[in-house]
Formats: sequence, C-alpha cells, structure tokens
Amino acid sequence: MNEHIFDPEHAERLEDESRFDDLPREDILQMIDDGDVVLDLGCGTGFYTDVMADKAEKVYALDFSGDMLKRGFRKMSS
Repeated sequence: MNEHIFDPEHAERLEDESRFDDLPREDILQMIDDGDVVLDLGCGTGFYTDVMADKAEKVYALDFSGDMLKRGFRKMSS
C-alpha cells in the first residue's frame, strides 16, 4: 500500500516551480495578515509554504508523505 504514497517522479514535477508561473502569489498573500499562523495541508514539497512564510508569523506544513516533507524541508533549509 505505501508504494503509492511517494512517487519520486511526481515529486520532481512538484519541485519545478515554473508550473506556478500562472498562479497569482499576491492573491494568496492577500489572504494572510502579518502575524497570522497558517496551516498548509497537503503541502507537498512546500512551494506554497514558502510563499506564505513570506508574510505569516508561522506556517505549519503537513503532508501525508514523509518523503515529500523531507524534500520540502531540504529545500527550505538551503
């Protein structure tokens, strides 16, 4: 059953941030007030987590796949 939780090929596509070029980051940021605490459910590799962290006081990121969380953590740490 766990063999379908993490697909490295899918994770690679999620890390290609050019796929977000058409998505308005400003619309997301308008929903967050300075000092907010945000929960990013299904965060994947953390693209939106990173966007929200620019404005929120704290962002909690959760994903079903521990491997996706690890990739996101490595990306945020670099």
